Amino acid sequence: MYKDFRTSQDFISEYDELCKKQCITSLKYGGSQELNMYTIDYAANEFILPEVNDRIIGVDWTKLPYRGIRLPENMYTCGMSYDNTFEGARVLGHSGNNKLSFGDDYIRVNYMFHNADFYNFSSELTVVDSILNVDSMFYCSKGLQHVIFKNCELAGLTNVFLDSEVRHVTFDNCSNRYAVNDYEGVATMVFDRRMDTLTLKNCEDEFVTSIISMFDGVDGFENLEIEILD
Repeated sequence: MYKDFRTSQDFISEYDELCKKQCITSLKYGGSQELNMYTIDYAANEFILPEVNDRIIGVDWTKLPYRGIRLPENMYTCGMSYDNTFEGARVLGHSGNNKLSFGDDYIRVNYMFHNADFYNFSSELTVVDSILNVDSMFYCSKGLQHVIFKNCELAGLTNVFLDSEVRHVTFDNCSNRYAVNDYEGVATMVFDRRMDTLTLKNCEDEFVTSIISMFDGVDGFENLEIEILD
C-alpha cells in the first residue's frame, strides 16, 4: 500500500509513526517521482521523494533525530540532482562494502550529505561509476573516515570534505569533468586540515596535477601523506 503526503511535515510525522509501529529505526530510499508529493510504500518500508526543477527534494531530516534512512547502491536519477537532499540525515549503512552509484548522467550532489551522520558504514563509503559535481557533498558530515571515488568524472570540488570527519580520501581511476585551471592553492577549501591520507590511483594525469596543485603554498597539511599509485 502506498500513501502520498502533500507536505514534508505530514511525511515526517508518518515516517516516525511507521517506524514506531514496525519497531524499526529506518526506511529505505526508493527513488523519486515527478509528482510534487512525498510517498511511503508500506509493504516495502520505503519512501519516495518528489522531483522539483530537476532536483530531488528532501525534508528537514533533523526533525527525525531517532530515525535513519537507508540508501540503495543504485542512485540513478535520469538527470535529477541531489542538492541538499539528505542534509542533516542519519544515514544507516550495512555490513560489507557500502557503495553508491549515480550513473552516467552528469548531476549535482551539492550539499547532499551536509551535516549528515553516517552509522554502520565501517567508516568507509565508495562512490562508483558516476559523473558528479560534488561541491560540499560531505561538508560537515560525521561518521565517515574514508571516502573513495572510483571510476568517476568529477567537478566542483569546493568544500567537498571541509569540516568533515573524513581523514582518508581515495580517487581511483578518476578524471576531471571539465578542464581545470584554477585549483592551485585551494586545498583548505576542499579538504579538512585534519586529513591524514590522500590516495590517487590510476587517475588521469590532468586530474592528478589539479589535485596536487591544490596544496601548492598551503600550510596546515604537514601531516598529510599523499600516495600516487599506478
